[in-house]
Amino acid sequence: RVYLAGTSFLALTDASGSFRIAYVPTGTSFSLMADFNGAVLTAPIPIQAVTGSSAGSPPLPADLILVKPTLPTIPTGTITGTVTRSPFAAGDTDHSGTLVSLTQDGRLVTFTETNTAGVYAFTGVPTTPNNIYNIRFMAPNYVVPATPLSVTVPANGAVTAPSVTLAPRVQVATLGRFTGQAVKQQKYDPAETGSVQMFLATGTIPADTVRYVQISDVNGIFTFAGVPVGSYQLGCADDRYALQAPTTITVTALGNTTPQSVTLVPTRPIPIMGGVSGAVTKQRKYAPAETESVELFLATGTTRFHAVSAAAGAFSFTGIPIGSYQLVSADPGYAFPSPVTVLVATPTNAIPSAFSLVPTKAILGGIKGQVVRNPLIDGEPSLDLIPLKIATGTPGTADYFEMLTIADETGFFAFTGVPIGTYSVFCGDLDYVFPAPTTVQAGNPVIDNGVLTLVPNPGIKGTGVLVATITSSLTAPTRVLLVSQVSPANNREDYAVPLVAGSLSFRIGGLVPGNYEVHIDRETGWDIDPMGPQTNIVNITENAVTPMQFSTVSILPTITAVATSPTDITVTGSNLNPTYRIEVSHLGREPWAPIPTNYTSALVGNSGTLLGNSGTLLGGRYRVRAAVATSTVL
Repeated sequence: RVYLAGTSFLALTDASGSFRIAYVPTGTSFSLMADFNGAVLTAPIPIQAVTGSSAGSPPLPADLILVKPTLPTIPTGTITGTVTRSPFAAGDTDHSGTLVSLTQDGRLVTFTETNTAGVYAFTGVPTTPNNIYNIRFMAPNYVVPATPLSVTVPANGAVTAPSVTLAPRVQVATLGRFTGQAVKQQKYDPAETGSVQMFLATGTIPADTVRYVQISDVNGIFTFAGVPVGSYQLGCADDRYALQAPTTITVTALGNTTPQSVTLVPTRPIPIMGGVSGAVTKQRKYAPAETESVELFLATGTTRFHAVSAAAGAFSFTGIPIGSYQLVSADPGYAFPSPVTVLVATPTNAIPSAFSLVPTKAILGGIKGQVVRNPLIDGEPSLDLIPLKIATGTPGTADYFEMLTIADETGFFAFTGVPIGTYSVFCGDLDYVFPAPTTVQAGNPVIDNGVLTLVPNPGIKGTGVLVATITSSLTAPTRVLLVSQVSPANNREDYAVPLVAGSLSFRIGGLVPGNYEVHIDRETGWDIDPMGPQTNIVNITENAVTPMQFSTVSILPTITAVATSPTDITVTGSNLNPTYRIEVSHLGREPWAPIPTNYTSALVGNSGTLLGNSGTLLGGRYRVRAAVATSTVL
């Protein structure tokens, strides 16, 4: 047997030693004991029952070990008694099975069960050192005395305990049914059905008594079945509704054939619902196939109501509390130019004028067309590349935008990824201009602006043209600089572009006759080779096209020797010039820092020498490099 000391909670183990004590109150600490044929636990185990678990807290060890102590021979006595049941609970026909436990000083001594006549007996009960015992009873379906019986056992004698009669714990109830219909006097939403949750309570509403709950159908009809017969308070479990008046109903065994109707009234104000309808149009669209459909919402405070406009832009909000709302686009790509307030009314407020939506981001499109030169300037080839530029806004301001491209040999040009709109177009060839200010349109899809005519620039007289190819491994458009040997005012620059693999091509017109030194952007690490088949010096002749074929040479610096003295560092290498400075880094681990540097004349070929003042450096080992301060390449 396993028991909770000081209580009537007790169980017998099965063949495997397992046991279960049921109906133990939670939140109370008990002392668990066990015994068998004189063997007991060495000490009680503190434990509490846990709701929904059979483990207990703290959990019991895997095995409970019983030890049979060696007891001295002591005088004993006998206890007899009778426990009867009246009336019998359901399923019982005699008085057997009542568990009788014998305790002393809060400890369980032994237990037994009554026979069919309700008789029980304890034999061999020790009478020393204490012969006073308590007797408790346990029968799951009966109410047992709260106070145990106290008996005094004589040594080598017998005592009869007072007789006890147990009454059933729960009387068998007669079950019945009740049918009713809850009618909502008003609804919060016209689309709301009559379905509602109802309950029966055995006390005053609200009550902490047992409730029977049912959900009605869409017509409000509900039935409570299998409920003990009697009177109940009827209530509504939906806190938005309450019975119009307190209602007591009666559950009968046969039930009522006609539903008893009750009226439900709202417990909070019901807003008046209305609607608003209208249309939206997009002033501009991100894609030609895009419809007017857009997600919208009405906002007031933190409340929002959403709707999606149809493909033609029509929208409708219904079933919304009447009042003023802000109409807002939920699509981040579109917005109203200014705040829009609409009125939700009943009947629905139909707004006749459409609201305009504008894009919140730039809509990109394209421009294409063809430029032709008429007439051609003397000596100029008919097939040539023409640089073009489009622009809008005021230069130097945030709204200014420009883009460059080059028309192909037949004059066709294209601009892509351009915000849609109108642009002024300019010719980058100084020999030609548009006869009047000319604009082009960018759109999505790309707009073909047709043929644009260029005429000779009347402001350019007696100039020449340079058409050149640069043999190079460079593959990106590269800046070309023409340095006039006559006047800096004649200097020009343009871009050479890769028309065929392995070379760059460019054309610069409107050049004042004379000699020019040709260079490419030094940030490429390359320049025109002055020692190539054609040097980097070109002579421009008036009213003539000068063709040239250039090659490139690396201009990256190379250090061939480094020398030091107590005050200087001398660096000798190739491709050095006065723009270079000596830079040092302590052990190569600290940031590079320049030192005062002078450039001495070239020695042989492209060699040169840099002389740096090291007087400000601390003693130590340094890495040395030659670099142009403003360059990321050299």
